[in-house]
Amino acid sequence: MLKLRSIIIILCFALTITPLYSHAQHNINIVLDCTAFILIDANSNTVICEKNADMKLHPASVSKIMTAILAIELGDFSRPYTASSFSVKSIGLGGSNVGIQPGERIYLNDLLHMLMLASANDAANIIAENIAGSISEFANLMNEKARQIGAHNTNFSNPIGLDVEDGYPNNKITARDLANITRYAMSNPRFREVVSKSEFVAAATNKRGVKHIKTTNRFFRDIDYNKLLYTVNGVKTGYTKAALNTGVFSAKNNEGAELICVVMKNVNRTSMFEEVRGLFDYGFTQNTVELQKSFYDIRFRWSKEHINSFLEKGYIRGYEDGSFKPCNEATKEEFISLLMKTKGVNPKGEQEYWSKIYIDEAINRGFIDTSWYEKRKERISRLESALVLSKALDHKFILNGMSKEKHLLASVDMNEFSYLDDSISEDIMKLYNCGIISGYNGDLFLDNISTREEMITMINNYLNFELEVH
Repeated sequence: MLKLRSIIIILCFALTITPLYSHAQHNINIVLDCTAFILIDANSNTVICEKNADMKLHPASVSKIMTAILAIELGDFSRPYTASSFSVKSIGLGGSNVGIQPGERIYLNDLLHMLMLASANDAANIIAENIAGSISEFANLMNEKARQIGAHNTNFSNPIGLDVEDGYPNNKITARDLANITRYAMSNPRFREVVSKSEFVAAATNKRGVKHIKTTNRFFRDIDYNKLLYTVNGVKTGYTKAALNTGVFSAKNNEGAELICVVMKNVNRTSMFEEVRGLFDYGFTQNTVELQKSFYDIRFRWSKEHINSFLEKGYIRGYEDGSFKPCNEATKEEFISLLMKTKGVNPKGEQEYWSKIYIDEAINRGFIDTSWYEKRKERISRLESALVLSKALDHKFILNGMSKEKHLLASVDMNEFSYLDDSISEDIMKLYNCGIISGYNGDLFLDNISTREEMITMINNYLNFELEVH
């Protein structure tokens, strides 16, 4: 019966997709058990298909996605949180819980797993009270964060997702806002790690021994799907009498694409998972949207356009978990290898170490000296990066027989750089004037170590300027 239903859903998708908007968005007119749904490309934030995505509905326990965001961003993972009597008792009529006792001391990492895997209402309240002091104040933080993310049709009343039956009739959200909030949450590596688990063992506390926790996400247990096509990697389910079955799910393929699916007010829990499977099958195989291949942790970074551009050109690769780690410090070999890749240098045959060919060629062109062989593993400062790019620019101008002073120094205010050492002032002025480096309030932060995203941005600015003067 399960296979027959899956076939029917797929056929309905094939027959009833009709354009709702120009460009990429479509409405799927299919008989589903949910009142609203939305499917988005998580990397580009493009809507693939939707139905009633702006209808305000009760979210039930998928509210805990926002609770988890605040726990990760504002919480203290180094100390245990104490459970109050109020927090373990105020869990709603028949509310899901893991039996936490008043006075129990639990570390936040364990509470986070209880929250997102077992949907523990008691864990949600403990997190809220320890971070904000009260449930109501934590709800204010939830709404403030929602606005920051861009979820303007959202009203959180509590960290659990309680609604009408428990005196919170205005606890509502739209499917579109849920997708945006989840997209934000899934850009955080700790959140991704937690929601991708099928089970977890919480440490013993002052009130009990170890506790085994299992997820409510049936994609990790008994819902069959084509794992060669994609892998479901999160995130949360929920249920109340008013909300019915709600769910937010994420899936990724091996090419770096990721989809987020939200379904709300579904009358049957099993059919909810089947319909989500059908939506993911459609999103990864049949839709007309070209899914963006990117890194999950750059979606909300200022540097994402530069990083995506370098990815498309084949200059960079990420880590096995799908991240780029834009805030990690860059090394000298990472910087010089990336710069030389943009100049067409490619590996040839066996090398003593992966970056040697790039360092060799950079030395040949006069960008760096031989000390870089030994220093290649060291972190690189913004100043060191700038000086390399200055030499690369000089090399370019010499090759083209152009005056670097005419093109690079004409409009520089010398007084603005009076604090710089004379030996480097011209190089820095040159790069600042052509937009390769920038600062804030007169400070170029040259002593700072370059991050990976700063490294890419500086090289990208350098390449853009080269094109302008070519």
